[in-house]
Amino acid sequence: MQHIDQSRVVWPIIDFSDPTKLNYLGVCFFVGSPPTLVTCRHILEGISDARVQSPNYTNIPIKNVKFHSSLDLAIANIDSNEMQVLQPLSCPLTLGGELSATSYFKEILDGNPAILPHLSKGYIASTPLNSYSNPGFGLYHLSFPSLAGYSGAPVCIFNTLHFAGILIGNKETSVTVFSHSEVDDDGKKWEEKTVRIIDEGLFIGYADIMKFIQET
Repeated sequence: MQHIDQSRVVWPIIDFSDPTKLNYLGVCFFVGSPPTLVTCRHILEGISDARVQSPNYTNIPIKNVKFHSSLDLAIANIDSNEMQVLQPLSCPLTLGGELSATSYFKEILDGNPAILPHLSKGYIASTPLNSYSNPGFGLYHLSFPSLAGYSGAPVCIFNTLHFAGILIGNKETSVTVFSHSEVDDDGKKWEEKTVRIIDEGLFIGYADIMKFIQET
């Protein structure tokens, strides 16, 4: 069975503007040759000293940051040879396709802050219009949410180095589970209902990412 070392695939991004605090921002991954760092625009915008943490816990400055003009997407460079490069899919992303995302959570261990890996797994819940004729472009919805710290995570075929896109956030929808209304003897109407909030993860397709890298 193939096993992927996620610490070499997905790296945490930390704000070093205040080195006395562990300010974890999200994650990044690497594509192409030479490797290009890929993450979300909202992670790096406004950060004066963002660094990635390598598998041996070296904090490496992020350089040459470029932001996409309209998508929540950023690319950059670092000086390291520890990263493992992901490969974009070469097929359409279809409804129900199973994908996973690995990222990190900020936790407190023995009184000290730490960044711990975490895995989510699910399926594509919604695809853009014309997704069959434009494979990999646009915004896709996942059955699992983008939890705090998941921004920038590659959405991959489970346990492979093939990625479908980058997780950028959530789309929130609501479903009415229970609803009841009634008119009392005075003619006053009252109602009650129970609403369930559903968060679907949003990811940018792999083709948009590769196009941005090639055009930059």
